[in-house]
Amino acid sequence: MAASGAAGADVSSGVESSRGVKDPQLIARFLHAAHGRHEAGAPAADSPNGA
Repeated sequence: MAASGAAGADVSSGVESSRGVKDPQLIARFLHAAHGRHEAGAPAADSPNGA
């Protein structure tokens, strides 16, 4: 977010495995991508299937 100047990011539904159910793996993948640490084998954050 430093690049955009945004104070935060709302990814609530983006880290759900089904409506209202947060998925710890999707949360971890998002945090790794947000910090620039892409996991091997995981889709890139900017791909259609990314987290």
